[in-house]
Amino acid sequence: MGPSPAAASVGGGVARSSKRPRFPGFLVTAVRTEEGAESDVQGLEILLGQYVQCSRENAGMPVFEKTNATPKGGFAGGAAPRPCFLYYWGAEDGEELEGWWFGEEVGGAEVLCYADKKNFPPPVTGWIVPGDPGQPIRCLRVSSLGADVESEASVAERTRPRPPSGPPPSGPPPSPTPS
Repeated sequence: MGPSPAAASVGGGVARSSKRPRFPGFLVTAVRTEEGAESDVQGLEILLGQYVQCSRENAGMPVFEKTNATPKGGFAGGAAPRPCFLYYWGAEDGEELEGWWFGEEVGGAEVLCYADKKNFPPPVTGWIVPGDPGQPIRCLRVSSLGADVESEASVAERTRPRPPSGPPPSGPPPSPTPS
């Protein structure tokens, strides 16, 4: 169940956008819950890690790709991780498929889990392994890597000095007063 390669061409098309500001990304972790459900993620370790916005979009939302960067900077040792993407799938293929998905390909036939949440950003909790019925992953957390921090470009634009508005003054400039 979930997006398939055939649906990808209909469901939102992967595209590039130069207008959307870059988003810092997300950190996907497994936490111990009150129910002791840390084992929920067993077999889904591929999900865990840091995701950064890549140059693609799907259904008008940014696509995030897992990196082997560590949350505190630097890179994890060992081989590069298996590819994993966090992406939004629109309602074009049916409302039951609309939401946020993890998969090895954007719109691929094999998906790892999903969350039934419309719009941006993806939810912190509420992730489900597809199936009939779906299996909730109670320990999975998707947290922002600093979405509340303004980008340097937006701060520079907001604080840039602006010329005075209105008509120019008429007449000669005022003469200095003697001290």
